[in-house]
Amino acid sequence: MADNSSVDTKSTVKGPDFQCTLQHPWERVIRAYDNRFPNHPAFPTVLDGKTVQEEQVSPFLSTKKRIITLDVGYPHWVKKLTGLDTFTVEEDCVTDFQEKVMTIRTENVSFSNRMRLFEECVYRTHPENGDWTLKEQRSYIKILFCNNQLCEGLKKRIEDFCRSSYEITGINAAEQEKKLLAKGEL
Repeated sequence: MADNSSVDTKSTVKGPDFQCTLQHPWERVIRAYDNRFPNHPAFPTVLDGKTVQEEQVSPFLSTKKRIITLDVGYPHWVKKLTGLDTFTVEEDCVTDFQEKVMTIRTENVSFSNRMRLFEECVYRTHPENGDWTLKEQRSYIKILFCNNQLCEGLKKRIEDFCRSSYEITGINAAEQEKKLLAKGEL
């Protein structure tokens, strides 16, 4: 997967940005993040999450690569167009235990020859309260198959759907994380 610097922001559509405060220590939040895989009942869109590579790079730095299968609730027209009911992504996670930063970069595997979806999520110790965690999330969408005037309407519709899906998923995931962390269920 390409890193953040490879995202061509000039030819992509910016997805929504999120920022939320989780009123729990960073160590607990990153443990909770792993507990949602492969299929935590509170995150029904995550159908499967397989760790395909894991490495302890140094005493304070670890990396993990997952292949995740999602049920993103495609509208009927997308299912008809693609023939797919699920969506597969590759996730690269770098955790710096010394700096207390976990960076998760996710990129689509499904449809990668037609569109590129990139998401970055960073969990870090909150700058105003060391007992809390700040979550920052951003995304980019790039449609690859439609570069002429004839299909601009379809391109816009797909971009709007992706942006809307990211927004709904991001808000729901943050709310679920807050609830489950408060209950001690993650």
